[in-house]
Amino acid sequence: MNQPTQPPPDKVTASELREWMQRTETNLKNLLEAQLARLAAIDEAIEKLSAQRAQPQAGPAPSGETETIVATAIVKSYDPKGQVMLHIQGGRYSRHGVRVWPEYLLALGINPEALQPGPNPWSKRVLVQPAENGHAPKAVGLAQA
Repeated sequence: MNQPTQPPPDKVTASELREWMQRTETNLKNLLEAQLARLAAIDEAIEKLSAQRAQPQAGPAPSGETETIVATAIVKSYDPKGQVMLHIQGGRYSRHGVRVWPEYLLALGINPEALQPGPNPWSKRVLVQPAENGHAPKAVGLAQA
């Protein structure tokens, strides 16, 4: 990295001062370009991490039949014991929603604790495993566009 040039002595000629200013300007431009390159690399890394975080973590393939719904909201509520309950509403599940677990929302980059009680607008295509064998329907992944 270039060191800043020393300031001119008390008595200098105009050409010496011009030369010193040009060297200083060149050094500052080089430093600025290096900083901008570092910031661009950091910005690119952040974008890659954000894109990875937005994708749900690969888990076991859903067993059985699935359907795709267009979600309209994530609803946060509490059971009688005070435990958080999360549901995705949309499609034929617009009234009661389908259960979704906090770990799944975290994999999508959504912090369940940041959600307000009640409906929180959210629009994505979601894979739902319909109710079967006494089990309630549940969200199992994002649908491919």
